[in-house]
Amino acid sequence: MVDRRWVHKHWHGVVAISLVIVGLLVALVVYQQKPSQGCDWFTQEVTGGPEFEPGPGVWGHRLRRFDADDAVRALVSDESLGLAVPGQRVVVPSRCNPTITLFDDQVLEVIVDELALMSLPKETKPGLELLGTAMLNGKPVSSIVFVFGLLGDHYTFDGTVNNLNSSLIHLSTHRPEERTVSLLGIGPWQLQFGSERTIIPGNSTAKTDSDDNAGVVTGNSSESVDVLFGYADTAGGPSSGTSWRTVIRKMVADGNGALFASSVSVRLNLVGIEAIDLVETEDSFETHLEQLRTGTGSFEPLHELREEFAADLVHVVVPWMYQDCSAAYSTTPQGTPDYAFGISSADCAEQFSGVHALGLNLGAGTISKEDAQTLPFDFSKGHAAKTGQCSIMSPACSFEDLECNRLLQFSNPIVDFIAYPGLASGTKQANNAQSLNQMANVIVNYR
Repeated sequence: MVDRRWVHKHWHGVVAISLVIVGLLVALVVYQQKPSQGCDWFTQEVTGGPEFEPGPGVWGHRLRRFDADDAVRALVSDESLGLAVPGQRVVVPSRCNPTITLFDDQVLEVIVDELALMSLPKETKPGLELLGTAMLNGKPVSSIVFVFGLLGDHYTFDGTVNNLNSSLIHLSTHRPEERTVSLLGIGPWQLQFGSERTIIPGNSTAKTDSDDNAGVVTGNSSESVDVLFGYADTAGGPSSGTSWRTVIRKMVADGNGALFASSVSVRLNLVGIEAIDLVETEDSFETHLEQLRTGTGSFEPLHELREEFAADLVHVVVPWMYQDCSAAYSTTPQGTPDYAFGISSADCAEQFSGVHALGLNLGAGTISKEDAQTLPFDFSKGHAAKTGQCSIMSPACSFEDLECNRLLQFSNPIVDFIAYPGLASGTKQANNAQSLNQMANVIVNYR
């Protein structure tokens, strides 16, 4: 039994000892919650590799040491990874904001805006999608999209730093067994090839004039559009060190990054990836798109899987291109579930042609005068600033004598272009964000 008189006499010491014990327990809990690995990425240069010769539009290349498995452990707790559900996009907390070392030892802090698990059936681990903002000296300088896919039992990495000094930096797993990542500096304004076709659905309904609401973002909260992807399982696919699943996951993440950066509430949810036996031909993407819509030939299995997975949209990625980068059907205010299809080339992934095509399915219009009749609303246009900054729905090449630096954003007059404070990414008549938000309730109910 404790002597109360002793406690009263020595209460200062008792309190001090108690505080020390509590402090030790708190420190132990915090230590156990910290990542086992740091979040300082791409710091160690790898030398002695093959000589690099810059290609068209590529101004720099580096190899850096990077263990994607360690990076995932640093970002996400085992408890959070256990929340993965196949076919569902699950947002989880991030354990750290990574720092990344790029060319000339430039170090950026990545503020993690959204971290989500992307789990598919029959996979042993969930993939991971990181949407973020790169900061330099406390100021936003770029949007970030990082994806951790799977190759066997190990994670791979694919990502972009969009519009850093008017350039795009692409990062991807180089040799998984060596734990290396490749950094490529691309641009500015070098991604200018291939057309992106907008196809009007048959028996389409005239667009609606809702100008009074332009500039207002009124989307539903956290809705998900389910997307089924197919890919042509032929030679000429992704390079070694990555996989079609990683390429497709990156396209979905790019789309979600653009939606997030534009204050659009809807997200893309990857429900399935299926190989199809599509041989390389010189048919146009428009021809392939019609075959995809009708479910003929190699595309027939995707129609059956669309019903099985209850997918709202279906998109096919091929490894080749001729005159086209993408083709997709636009939509109408009432929705067009029988035309919710698109096709794009992996060759054009770095200019976000796949995201452009998905945007058409979702209700975003382009900036082209020729595509004016495809707009679901009068305000559904993309936007290009006179200083050269362009939204994702603007052309990927020069437009009206303006060389476009395409950014991973949909037009929105109340959101500035990233890294360009005061420069609105849209106007009253160029408001992809409102169009996407208004169409979301329709499209999520396609299936």
